[in-house]
Amino acid sequence: RSRPRAGVVSEVLVLEGATVTSGQVVARLIDADARLTVEQSRAELTLARAEHAMARTECAAVCSANALLIDRRRDVEVQHAQVDRGESELRQLDASITAQGKTVAALRDEHQRALRLLQGGAETEGQATQLGLRLEAATSTLEALRRRVAVVEADLRQARARRWPA
Repeated sequence: RSRPRAGVVSEVLVLEGATVTSGQVVARLIDADARLTVEQSRAELTLARAEHAMARTECAAVCSANALLIDRRRDVEVQHAQVDRGESELRQLDASITAQGKTVAALRDEHQRALRLLQGGAETEGQATQLGLRLEAATSTLEALRRRVAVVEADLRQARARRWPA
């Protein structure tokens, strides 16, 4: 059952005074505007779908770029931590080298004194030998610390190069 609609009549299907039945079409309206509206709505829907698809693609690209930035930030944080650890280890090594250098100097003085006393008969050979061995061990430790500095400095240069690429 049709309900009355407003519009311009394009065709009258019954004569004036004729008997009509319920549901019978009595006139046709010009529907060009309605068809135009439907076509325009379809075009707008197609455009909206295309814009939606483009927005989803852009969103995916932004999410992907964001993930790459997050990964890069983590890498940079790791590199900063490596640099910080290397710098800290160098400071510790510097302090250890200073302390070990003092130990070596003290043991060298004590060993030379023991050798003089040994020549004078006031020191036993065992005591002088023991001091000599302690001096050798302390000197080896000092040399190892200095070698470690070279390794840490090389690692630190690499970490800094990764942290601040040219």
